[in-house]
Amino acid sequence: MNAETIAAAFDLGRPSGPLIPVQHTVSRTWRLDTADGSFLAKEVWPDADPEWAPQLVWRREFEERAVKAGVAAPATMVPRDPAYGWTGRVGGRGAYRVTEWLEHRPITAADDLADWLGRTLATLHSLHPYPGVLEPHFYIVDADRWRDIAAIVLGRRHELAERRR
Repeated sequence: MNAETIAAAFDLGRPSGPLIPVQHTVSRTWRLDTADGSFLAKEVWPDADPEWAPQLVWRREFEERAVKAGVAAPATMVPRDPAYGWTGRVGGRGAYRVTEWLEHRPITAADDLADWLGRTLATLHSLHPYPGVLEPHFYIVDADRWRDIAAIVLGRRHELAERRR
């Protein structure tokens, strides 16, 4: 994968340099700087479509509802060759998503995110849930365990923020 191929697939202008790796956990991501701006490119999957690929259409619709309801999200770039939802084919293969690049900094213990996080989660949970079955890894932990985890994290948020520094 290279900057020129992704930039062309999303009409992002001429790249000003190579892709800059950002993170590779579940999906590879890169910063892409072009004459038209800076972007975050994500490889959702590199080759054949997984069986759950059509769920991305619903996910895009959910994200659009969330943004309309006031949840902040980076602008998504529209691909030339749409695949599912907001993803596009790059070089005729896989599924990739590109959003505007957001300048940011690490969270610190001084950052009080509780109000923002509470409002954001309340908004997201007020939207309609997915009508089908999502891929199994979304349900590794049941709802009661998530509530326990949330209580622990909220109680230790300043300590956890310090560790991220």
